[in-house]
Amino acid sequence: MKWRRKLLLAIALLFASLGMLMLLVHVRGLRMWEDYCAQVRAAGDPVRLEDVIPASVPDAENVAMAEIFRELFQDESSARLAKNSLASVYRRSSDDELISTPTGWLVRGEDRYVREWLEFLKGLEKESSRSKPTTLEPPLSLSPNKELQLRLRQYDSLWDELSVAVRRPYCRWPLEYQEGARMKSPHNSSVIKLAPLLKARLTAHAACDDTSQYVRDLTTAFSLSRHLSNTQMSMLSTLVANTFWNTTLNTMQRTAGAVTLSDAELAMIQEHASVQALQGLLQALKKDQVLSTDTLLNINVNELASLLDGDFGSMLSGQSERLQKLQATLILSRPSGWRLGELAARHRESRTLWKQSVSHDFQYIQTGSLEAIRNRSLQLEENSRWLSYDSMFALAEIVTPRMFERAAQVQASSNAAVLWCAVERYRLRYERLPDSLETLAPEFVKKVPVDPMHGGPMRYLKTKSGGYLIYSIGPNGIDDGGQGSGSTRDLDWVWASGPGLAQND
Repeated sequence: MKWRRKLLLAIALLFASLGMLMLLVHVRGLRMWEDYCAQVRAAGDPVRLEDVIPASVPDAENVAMAEIFRELFQDESSARLAKNSLASVYRRSSDDELISTPTGWLVRGEDRYVREWLEFLKGLEKESSRSKPTTLEPPLSLSPNKELQLRLRQYDSLWDELSVAVRRPYCRWPLEYQEGARMKSPHNSSVIKLAPLLKARLTAHAACDDTSQYVRDLTTAFSLSRHLSNTQMSMLSTLVANTFWNTTLNTMQRTAGAVTLSDAELAMIQEHASVQALQGLLQALKKDQVLSTDTLLNINVNELASLLDGDFGSMLSGQSERLQKLQATLILSRPSGWRLGELAARHRESRTLWKQSVSHDFQYIQTGSLEAIRNRSLQLEENSRWLSYDSMFALAEIVTPRMFERAAQVQASSNAAVLWCAVERYRLRYERLPDSLETLAPEFVKKVPVDPMHGGPMRYLKTKSGGYLIYSIGPNGIDDGGQGSGSTRDLDWVWASGPGLAQND
């Protein structure tokens, strides 16, 4: 009998020790979380879900409350933006092949690019049952430029409403913010689908040298991009905002040279084209961290089990659903302090790396910083603990360097657009190109922006044909002499004053 008492006593002591250990881990984790929250609040950054919910604004001053956007949240299926018939970036040919929207350049005096758009638009109208035909059939004698502009008139009322809406001072989307990362954002997909219409309209206005309409549509697109950037709540909304910035800037590069712009119009475009993409990304990462924390603290077993599956998932990846649910159950069964302590440690590490990745003025990415983020992701994946959120942190961190690169790409295009406007204003004033970008300051630009990749100067190169290139050296950190385009990753990010100037355009 004595051995039984000793066994029971040993078991009791074991459970008591485990209980004390759990209590210590719980208390320590709570203290870590409190310290982390205090540190973040002291820096003026969000901690809890209520910290990232935007303040209410009057409907009359809210872009999202304009009828053109409000429809998306009332009944998306019948909303005009969702039913936009020029929303596809592809059409089918007679051979059932997919043909994408034209990607060429508009050259003054040439109509090849306009004819490509006309062919695309006519093909899309034929295959779309929702498309509205133009009220006026273009006469045979009408030029391709005028015909394209006429065919796009069916979208004038839609774009006019957009132009008025985006000039409101604030934007607060009517989302269910209390749902955190689960909140539905129907406006994102509809905004992305505006890209083909934007490209076609700018091409048509530029081809007709309709300066006032061109400037109006371009500044409308910039204003919408800015509202999207200023209301970033997650990585999805960040991607949407950056995608629309890139679309607008790239279309401007390929069409603006065909428009006769005055100094005042160039100055207006210059102001609208400026963005702080890296600073916006940092704010979005912090908000997304808050959303993910709220999700992990309120997640159920089935939801967590699905997140643990996949190539980047748990140690049980590819095994039975029952084992995945077991792991999820054990993770969620940990004391709350344990989970909060883990979140505090991981979040602090992430924020430290993010802060070190960008210059103190948010103008460029520090050399080698993105590699540090990639290495951390690999370490989290390789050393993933079974009772932890490590696999999910690894998955989130592996895409972060690419997000920084995309933000830098937007910043590079924005810087180049600002400088292009400054160069063209200089040329209007002095009837020649400047010898260097430094010549533009402070008369045509307050300060010459730096290269967002690595912080060196933006490059400027005059060509033998009388054109010029403005470019960033891109992610590879090497000046390739203007080889590349705005979308290449291994070469320079180039803004060309005309077609055929960038070698890889």
